[in-house]
Amino acid sequence: MVRRIIWTVKADNELSGILEYWIFRNKSNTHSIRLYRLIDEQMKLVSEFPGIGRLTDIPGVFVKVIHNYLLYYEVYDEAIYILSIRHTSQNPKTLSVR
Repeated sequence: MVRRIIWTVKADNELSGILEYWIFRNKSNTHSIRLYRLIDEQMKLVSEFPGIGRLTDIPGVFVKVIHNYLLYYEVYDEAIYILSIRHTSQNPKTLSVR
């Protein structure tokens, strides 16, 4: 069963920040476009196979590695909520999914 993907405001803001960072850093949107497409492809996989990520220490929250980013999500009967997306170099102790 394919589930609908719903980005929380927090995760959507994080994704926008990541894409804007790469546009500013590279003075081009090429990398941001590729990264966005990669994330979109992976979200299609997650929507079809929600257990593809691994469970975290946070009850009910999965994490999916996408290139150098960690995408945190929760699975419900009809939808998958994207809670956070962050670079793997960020301190895991600062993670807040809510």
